Amino acid sequence: MSSQFIPCYVVNLATDQTRRQIIEASLQEKGISPIFFDAVDGRIMPEDQLNQQVDWPRLKHEYGTLTKGEIGCALSHLGIYRDIVQKGYPYALILEDDVCLADDIKNLLDPESPEYLGQIISTHKPEMIQLTKVQRGFRFGKKSFGTRNRVAVRPYSGVWLTSGYAINQAGARSLAENLHPLWTVADHWSRFQEKGLITLWALTPVAVWESEQAQASNLGRDRKPRRKNKKTLAERLRRIGHDIVRPLITYKL
Repeated sequence: MSSQFIPCYVVNLATDQTRRQIIEASLQEKGISPIFFDAVDGRIMPEDQLNQQVDWPRLKHEYGTLTKGEIGCALSHLGIYRDIVQKGYPYALILEDDVCLADDIKNLLDPESPEYLGQIISTHKPEMIQLTKVQRGFRFGKKSFGTRNRVAVRPYSGVWLTSGYAINQAGARSLAENLHPLWTVADHWSRFQEKGLITLWALTPVAVWESEQAQASNLGRDRKPRRKNKKTLAERLRRIGHDIVRPLITYKL
């Protein structure tokens, strides 16, 4: 694969060779040579090392709590962001090792393809584009590209999952500099955008989706729901306003 292609990272536990072989075969079948990144297994980290990685008071305020698996997952993606910056990649695709891939995913990485993601993501502003399912997007500001009716939209609904996404170097640098010590999960994308760390896009139709293996994730099977603060009256009124306006400015993806 040409060095001009967007590099493809795959997060994989070194001990899980089965998953590695499956995703590697799937990518090679599509003409993509992945960069395997050894995931951090928070479940086996000594407690003192684990505690050094987390800003516990801030975590309690921002999200609630993290399992050891979630800590490992977040550190793994931080490690990739640092590697992207160190190697100077303009963009990178990041995948978990338990995903299914669209047949045309290689086109998203190819600068000579009409579907090239580099024409969608900024070269200097921190941005990422979610390649998995997002429920709703804004009707305005869409970017159509390619020959397969692909569209990049600004997501309206909550954006979660680290299963598959592309990020530019500015975005990788922003997250690497601001997410450690850890204060939330790796896929708290909407919160990252609220804090001005990154701008989010979503791709439709999707190019990546979770496989059946994802339901038995090595790092996230003990994941706990995010703590939800009690809504104030002002927040409830704003939500009513959103429900009225939402159909006018957004649509289901």
